[in-house]
Amino acid sequence: MKKIIPLSLIFSLFSASALANFFKYRVNAETEKLVLIKVEDVIPDIISGKLRDTFHGSECWPNNERTIKVKSVHIEKGYSVDDEGRLSLNYTGLINYFHSSCLREN
Repeated sequence: MKKIIPLSLIFSLFSASALANFFKYRVNAETEKLVLIKVEDVIPDIISGKLRDTFHGSECWPNNERTIKVKSVHIEKGYSVDDEGRLSLNYTGLINYFHSSCLREN
């Protein structure tokens, strides 16, 4: 019994230090249709954890469809200005997702 109490305390401290971290991933294209295609292509990679660099150095593990959930996608229309003052149209897709098992960074 004396061994169970310290072990349960250690496990509760470890689980308390884990939290969900929210992330964003952007894709850009010249048309709305191309942005949608890129978004649809990248979502399976996000969910499976193949895009590990998107976790910004956090201690997130495991990286799979049970821990990574895509919450929303926003498509924005924007214009950029070149050196000569001409406007060029571009679209940005913003994918919002979270990882439910990340360790807290100090």
